[in-house]
Amino acid sequence: MFDLQPFFGSTIQAAVGIGVGSALGAIIATLALRTLGPWGELSIFFRALKLGTFGAVISATVNAAIGVGSLYFSDIVPISDFAKTWARWVVGDSVGIFLFSSFVLLYYMFRDHEYYRAAS
Repeated sequence: MFDLQPFFGSTIQAAVGIGVGSALGAIIATLALRTLGPWGELSIFFRALKLGTFGAVISATVNAAIGVGSLYFSDIVPISDFAKTWARWVVGDSVGIFLFSSFVLLYYMFRDHEYYRAAS
């Protein structure tokens, strides 16, 4: 079979593992956020706090664990670098989640503001 690792730097198994980890991280974080109660009753500050603390931490942790585990089992990341790679992955994912969720929350804040302004 043709080996793609020299061309792309990882195996197809590692790529599939990383993809599964990303999807599972998002799904688990969504389920956890839904169990924490309704969003409509919260102010924009508490929405951001809820999304940032629980959503980012849960999603990034699950994603990093499965992703780095996939790289370890594909012999790309040695066990000596596992914790360092995991920590960097969590920080990178968390920063991305915080940046993206900030724009989403701003959109909803302005949308709600326009709705309440038009209603009055």
